[in-house]
Amino acid sequence: MKRMNALLCLLLCLTLLLTGCGAKSADSAASDEMAYMATESANGMALYDGMEYAAAADRSETEENTGDRKLIWRADLSLETTAFDDAIALLEQRTAESGGWVESSELQGSSRYDSARYGWYTLRIPAEKLNEFLSDAGDLGTVLSSSRSSEEITDQYYDAQAHLTALRTQEERLLAILEKADDLESVIKLEEALTEVRYEIEDLTGTIKRYDSLVDMATVTVSIREVSSTSPVSATPTTLGGRIAQQFRNSLQSLGGFGEDLIVFFVGNLPVLLVWAAVIAGVFFGGRKIWRRVKAKRTGDSDN
Repeated sequence: MKRMNALLCLLLCLTLLLTGCGAKSADSAASDEMAYMATESANGMALYDGMEYAAAADRSETEENTGDRKLIWRADLSLETTAFDDAIALLEQRTAESGGWVESSELQGSSRYDSARYGWYTLRIPAEKLNEFLSDAGDLGTVLSSSRSSEEITDQYYDAQAHLTALRTQEERLLAILEKADDLESVIKLEEALTEVRYEIEDLTGTIKRYDSLVDMATVTVSIREVSSTSPVSATPTTLGGRIAQQFRNSLQSLGGFGEDLIVFFVGNLPVLLVWAAVIAGVFFGGRKIWRRVKAKRTGDSDN
């Protein structure tokens, strides 16, 4: 009996000892797992913080170079000329010589009611040659109006460049992580993230190229009208006599222009006017003859 009790005590001690070792091993495994998770989390946060820091550093470095301002220039010209064909040819020649091109053009010929011809052009001229191009516009004809304006996109341009640099850094790091990925789920997620980053890179690259085109090449809108005589361009008089004289000259010119237009209208439409005159005369005299017959018949009936 004593032996049996001793054996039971020994088994109990062994059981307690094994239980304690197992708990210690479990606690150790749990601690190791928590440490691994913490390490992975810390690495992930470090990677994220590193990418954010790189983007911020790139942005700061880029913003230091914003002394190069990005301006989009636009200009408008309104011209009239007595030599329409020559003006159009010279305009296209000057555009090509400046290193630019014709983005769009429209020509409208004379019509039945308007003998003038019109031309509308949208030109792309190198920004550094815009002033020279506008200064030489008087060679094309009489400049009725000329204006230019600019839009600054410096902040948008360099923001896009900084964002693009950060995205390319992110792409490189995603590729490095993808090479070390060993399970399918991680590979799929990394490829999805990589596709999204590359899409943003492509979109931003196109935006920057469009900015470069708009900054390097100014947009010039030109309208040309053919006239029989160009409008005199003179300074506005400041004295009362000068203003009266100018208004009197303008009235005479308007009256003369109206008279010329009236003569052109009648002479140009003479065949049509003659036909209408013949029709009106036929209706008038035919109606008058019929009226006389009706009147004579009524008079005869009353006499009977």
